[in-house]
Amino acid sequence: MSRRRCPIAAHRDEILYALEDKDAVVVIGAAGSGKSTQLPRYLVEGGWAAPPRCVVSAQPRRAIASDVATRIADDLGCDRVGDAVGLAAAGDERWDASRTRILVATDGWLLRTALLDPLLKHFSVVVVDEAHERTLNQDLLMGLVKKVQKRRKELGDPLRVVIALADRDNDVEKFFGRQNTAIAHVDGRRDVVDVFHSDAPRGSDYVSAAADAAHQAHEEDKQRGGCILVFLPGAREVDECCQLLKAVLRDGNKPADLIGVYAGADKRALKQAAMPSSRRRICVATSIAETSVAVADVRVVIDAGFERLPVFDENANAEVVATTYASQQTADRRAARAGSSGEAGKCYRLYTEEAFRTILPAKHEPASRRSELAAAMLQLKAVGVSNVLDFDWPSPPTELLICAAFEELLALRAIDDQGELTKPDGARLALAPCGPRTARFLLASLEAGCSEEALDVACVLATKRTLRRTDRRVKEEQKRLFRDEIVDLDGDHATYVKALRAFRESPHPEQFCSERAMDSGTLRSAERSKPNLERWLSEMAKEDGVVLASCGEDGDSLRKALCAGFFARAARFGADATFRTLRADREIGLHPLSVHAEFGTPPEYVVFCDFGLDADGASVARHVSRCDPRVLIAEAGEYYELRG
Repeated sequence: MSRRRCPIAAHRDEILYALEDKDAVVVIGAAGSGKSTQLPRYLVEGGWAAPPRCVVSAQPRRAIASDVATRIADDLGCDRVGDAVGLAAAGDERWDASRTRILVATDGWLLRTALLDPLLKHFSVVVVDEAHERTLNQDLLMGLVKKVQKRRKELGDPLRVVIALADRDNDVEKFFGRQNTAIAHVDGRRDVVDVFHSDAPRGSDYVSAAADAAHQAHEEDKQRGGCILVFLPGAREVDECCQLLKAVLRDGNKPADLIGVYAGADKRALKQAAMPSSRRRICVATSIAETSVAVADVRVVIDAGFERLPVFDENANAEVVATTYASQQTADRRAARAGSSGEAGKCYRLYTEEAFRTILPAKHEPASRRSELAAAMLQLKAVGVSNVLDFDWPSPPTELLICAAFEELLALRAIDDQGELTKPDGARLALAPCGPRTARFLLASLEAGCSEEALDVACVLATKRTLRRTDRRVKEEQKRLFRDEIVDLDGDHATYVKALRAFRESPHPEQFCSERAMDSGTLRSAERSKPNLERWLSEMAKEDGVVLASCGEDGDSLRKALCAGFFARAARFGADATFRTLRADREIGLHPLSVHAEFGTPPEYVVFCDFGLDADGASVARHVSRCDPRVLIAEAGEYYELRG
C-alpha cells in the first residue's frame, strides 16, 4: 500500500496537532492502516526529530523491528538501514547518533538503554507500537516513559509518547491522564467479512482440522488468487500444519505456496508473507500475523481458536507456557484480516458460535498480571526506582507476582535483604543482554572456569527453539547419528556445546544438521546471538581480572554454573518413576527431545531452564541436565528446602 493510500494519512495533521498540545497520543487502527511505517515519518516531518534528537519506535519482536525499519527506509528512499533510519536490537545495532532520525528498536533494547540514559535524552518522541499485545516489556516501558516525562517536563525538556493499538484499551487510554492524552481513531481498509462457525466441536486435533479446512478452502476455488491465512497457537503447530498441507497439496493439480510465520521464522518467510503474489498462497501463522506481520492479500482466514501465553503457575511457583483459548478480541482481529484485500473475505472458525460467546474470554489479562516479574523488578531497581511497589503500571501486577520476583532476585544475589540492588552483581545482571537467570549462570561460569561452554549454552537458550527437528520425517538413522556423535549424557546443555562446536567445524553445516535431524536454523540463530553475549561477559571478566576459559572435559564445572543460575528450576526423580519439582513438589515431565528423556538412565536430580509443552500440551521441563543436590544447597540453600 502506498503512503498516500494508507488510511492513517487522513489523520496526519490531527495527530501532529494533538502532539503539540498533549503529552501522549493514543492511535487506534487495525492492521494495514499504516501505524507502524507512517507514524514515525509524520513525526519527523512535524519537526520532532531535529538533530541531535530522534524518534524511536519500540517494537515487541526483533524480526518485526527489522522488517519495519526496512520498510520505512525503502519508503524514504534510503539506500540502507543505518543512516536516516536505524535499527537497534540485541546484537544488531545499525544507527548513528548524529544521522539517524528514526530509530526502530525492540522494546527490550530501549529498556536496557534506560539503564545508561535514565532520561532518554536522545529521544524526543517514544512510539510504543503494537501496544494492544500488552507484553510485560510494553507495560514496563509505558510506566518508565511516564516517569521520565514528569522529570523532563520539570527540566523544560518535554518528551512525548505515541501509543499505537489495534483495539481500544481503557487502561492504556487513561494511563497518561485523560487531560493529557489525545485519542485518534484510524479507520483501516475493511471490506465485508463473512464469519462461519463450526456446527459442532472439532475435537482436540485442531492442527489437522485447520489443515483440512485450508485445503478445502483452496479446493473450492483453485483459480482464485490471494492468501489463505491459518491461525495456530505456536511454531510447533505451524510446522506440523505445513507438513500436512504439503502432503495433500503435492497431489493436487493446482499447488499453492506454503509459508510458515512465527516469531522465530527467518526473514525470507516474513518477507514472502508481506509480498502480494499472483499464485495462491497458504500462510500458516501464530498470533504474530494478527497485526505485527502484514500478510498481503488475505481472502480467507482459518481460526483454530487457540493462542499461546505465558502464565504464572502458583503451584509451580514459576511461569509456564500455556495453550489457551483465544479471546473474543483476538478472534475478531483474526477475522478482520480477511477484510483487508479490497474485496469481501471469509473467516472459518473451527469452533461453535456458542463456544465463542460462552468459552472464549472477552480479552486476556495483560502480561504484567500473569507473568514472572523478576527481570522487570530488576530493571526498575537498576533505573533507580527505589520503591517498586509504588511504580505506576498501566495494569498493576499482583502481590503474589511481586513477592515471587523478589524472592528469586534475592536468591540470585541481585538484591539484598533490604530489597536494594547489590553491587556489582545486581547492576551486572540488569545490564546483561539476557534474563537474570542466564546472566547469573554466565557470571558463575567465570568463577567455575567454563565461560566458553556457558556462552555456547546461553546462545542456544537465546534462540527459544529446539535443537532437534520434530517433524514426522525424522529417520532412525538420523537419531542414531545424533546419539552417537552429539549426545552428552550429562544432559542437554553439554549436548548443546557439542552440537554448536561441531556445526562450526563442519565444512557443510547444513548437510551435517540434516543427517542428524538437527535444526540448522537454531544453530545459525545461536551463532548470531553470541557476539552480544560474549561482549558483555568479556567486560565482566575484565572487571574481575579473569579471562574467558574452557573447562575441557570437566562437566562438573558447567553443571555447577547452571545450578547458580537455574536453581529455581530443579526436580528429583522419585520412587514412582516421575520427576517432582523441589520447591513446589509438582510432578513434571521432561521434554520428549531432552537427552534424559530419550537416552540413558534418568538421573536422581536435574536442573532445567524453563517450562515448555509436549505434544499433548502438558507442561514439561526444557533444557535439562543432571545436577548434584549439594551444589544446589551451596548456591541457593535459602531458596530450597530439599526433601528426602
